[in-house]
Amino acid sequence: MGRGRRIPYKDQPSELRQVVTLLKTVRNNLFHGGKHGDDGWDDPERILTLLELSIRVLDELADLADFGADYTRYY
Repeated sequence: MGRGRRIPYKDQPSELRQVVTLLKTVRNNLFHGGKHGDDGWDDPERILTLLELSIRVLDELADLADFGADYTRYY
């Protein structure tokens, strides 16, 4: 991994906000990446890794916030 630009955290005081920003960045890059000729944006292995890690983080956040049922739509 290690590609791309750094995400500025100056305006994001909490670690939770930083995590949410990173998840949003992953989402945006996967859906909108490559429009400006960025090399390697469509590497299938990298995309799969980013998706798997992001899903794990989202799962943990849902569990910590105790809204897992809403998140998984399991009632």
